[in-house]
Amino acid sequence: MSNENVLIWPKQYPLLIKGLLEQNGAHILDALEQWPVCQERIDDKGIALTVLPPLFYLLWQKPAEPFQGCCFQHIYEYDDDEQRYIEQVLAHLKSQSMSNEQVTFLLLERLLNYLPIKSQFIQYSQLSLARLCHQLHAYQILQYSLAQGLVLSQDDVMSLWRDEELHALLAPYLKTAVEQTPQLVQILTERLLQGEDYFGLLVALQEDDTDLNLLEQALLAHIKDKSAKQSLCKRFLTQGATGCVADEQGCTAMMWAAERGFVDILVNNLSPTTLKSVDKAGNTLLHYAVLGQSESCIALLLKNGVDYTKKNKAGQTAYQTAVEQGFRLVLRQFEKDFGIKELSAKQQIKRIDIVHLLHALVCWLLPLQLFFFFKPDFDYKVESSFFIVISTLLMLFYAVSLKRCNLYPYIKHPWSLFLLRVMSSISLLGQMLLLFVVVITILT
Repeated sequence: MSNENVLIWPKQYPLLIKGLLEQNGAHILDALEQWPVCQERIDDKGIALTVLPPLFYLLWQKPAEPFQGCCFQHIYEYDDDEQRYIEQVLAHLKSQSMSNEQVTFLLLERLLNYLPIKSQFIQYSQLSLARLCHQLHAYQILQYSLAQGLVLSQDDVMSLWRDEELHALLAPYLKTAVEQTPQLVQILTERLLQGEDYFGLLVALQEDDTDLNLLEQALLAHIKDKSAKQSLCKRFLTQGATGCVADEQGCTAMMWAAERGFVDILVNNLSPTTLKSVDKAGNTLLHYAVLGQSESCIALLLKNGVDYTKKNKAGQTAYQTAVEQGFRLVLRQFEKDFGIKELSAKQQIKRIDIVHLLHALVCWLLPLQLFFFFKPDFDYKVESSFFIVISTLLMLFYAVSLKRCNLYPYIKHPWSLFLLRVMSSISLLGQMLLLFVVVITILT
């Protein structure tokens, strides 16, 4: 207990108690009209002085002892005779087999004839009505206050939920009583990462059994954390989450699971829709599995029919992403285990160059053959013609095989390259005719 925080018991409190016990409206109204402003202020000595609404004092019933566990030092403004009067009347009521809560509830019922209970629901930095009810075991008053619209702060909810006996009491009111649900969900997610079990509270915060948005958002926030645990993610899914809700980047929990390597999360939640899902950048589950270098997730996705030819908005497939990132083990898995291989942009240009270089060589071989044919002193006309034709056939065969391969880029080529391929065919025809002439000449 800190002496720096002082709770003032107003001098009007004994009059209020007397009016409530005697049901004297004049006393009650006089006490309420003269009640000091409810506020927290710092005096000249730096001491925090607090005055609360009457309901808080009715819950305590009388000032706490100097060393009693409390966040305030209780100081009353009335004299000792009035303090003894309060203690005597409370002792008299309790002698009639009334508990502390029953006494408070009796006084509260009479007080509410003169002011609305919502006027008592003011939040204070040092204490809240909900936590005071919990501290004093005034559960009936807590339930009544919640039914009348008491708003619970994040600290209130976290504190009350730790008491398992209050779960049933709180559950019907959590959907409407929580002050800032998104912030509370974020806190719960952080606590889950620390190993605390707040799944029941997340479920209770849902609007209804079909609205799992809170669980989905909590799962997404958890799995995005670097210290995310697969076992906790499975608990979210067991509670009813699907992992299909996306964040502002269009990334779902399933995509994060693929990147994290949480294969157990994926294996039980794959569907045609999930396999086709993409984020705002066009990345698929396979892209995320590649970025995480998760070979187990890559194998699972490919075996379940994910479209590995799907390109993101940057024009890259998952394979090409692995090429760009230099993930050699991932590339080896694609090529060796699944027979998937693609070319990078540079490799595609290089393959186009090779194909048309071969066609250009074929075109150049016809003039070479003519040169040897018309050279008078050259004695190996047949051999050279035969060698040139065989070389042409081999180069054309290799060029055609490269072009018909699945790796060859199907892009529109300039007309000059098309003419080059036509000329290479003409060159081959001319070479074969020239070889035929040479052979016939030798034979005759």
